[in-house]
Amino acid sequence: MKKLLLFLCLLPAFALAQTDSGTIRVLVNDPGAAPVSNARVTLTNSATGVVTVRETGEEGYAIFSPIVRGAYVADIVKVGFQPTRVTDLLLQVDERKLVRVALRIASVSETIEVSAASDIVQSEQAALGQVIRGSIAVELPLAARRYTDLALLVPGATESTVLTTTRGPGWFVVNGNCQAQNNFIIDGVDNNQGTTNAQALSAQVVQPSPDAISEFKVQTNGYSAEFGRSAGAAINLVIKSGSNQAHGSAWYYNRDTSLAATPWSNNVNCRLLPRTAAISTSGITAESCSTRSPVPRAIRIRT
Repeated sequence: MKKLLLFLCLLPAFALAQTDSGTIRVLVNDPGAAPVSNARVTLTNSATGVVTVRETGEEGYAIFSPIVRGAYVADIVKVGFQPTRVTDLLLQVDERKLVRVALRIASVSETIEVSAASDIVQSEQAALGQVIRGSIAVELPLAARRYTDLALLVPGATESTVLTTTRGPGWFVVNGNCQAQNNFIIDGVDNNQGTTNAQALSAQVVQPSPDAISEFKVQTNGYSAEFGRSAGAAINLVIKSGSNQAHGSAWYYNRDTSLAATPWSNNVNCRLLPRTAAISTSGITAESCSTRSPVPRAIRIRT
């Protein structure tokens, strides 16, 4: 009985963790476009080297789900056919990707390598939305380093018209819905403030630094039931994870009062322009902020 209760308690956590993952379906056919069953399909994550193996069914499909976003390489092997490798398989957050592979009859000992092209039309899911890479959030100038400002690039998203005294910065509306109807998710975990009062002034519990973001997807309509609970957009964010190579960044962001004009209200309230510094390594970011007048300089180092 205790084991059953423990399983029921952990079940919602497993369900939530799948919202930031994706699916790759590999359809294997012969030269005559007939499905090939019992073909061995090996999927390798290019960043971590994690290998997953599946065999095609009677309809020729090998399904990999759920798997984390990232770049993959697929190797297809079947007796009587030439081994085939599919490279440049890029899976984005919450993406359903179909890869079609046509095997050739084995005549000589060689391996066929195919580069996976991007789909012009998404046929695997009906959701409307856009994926924004973390590199864009880092390279573009963002006010107060809010990644949610980039959500305004998605069709149907506009800045909230509610007075700034009763809403927080970075709030936006999608398709005319209330700004409190957006659903924020980080790595499959609920990140919603859960309040619409004037005290929190934030729609999110945690707003990650742009340097910590791998990518995020803003879905505005037609998303699946796993993203329920709201009528607005589903903002699905993925934090950077580790890989087989060390990486990191360091930067210093400065807005000195002697180099930039300030609004009249800042002069009245004796407010100074801020400075921010951060160091991140392997997806972990430490950030500090100060409003004291610093020495004017700007430094950024990336590895």
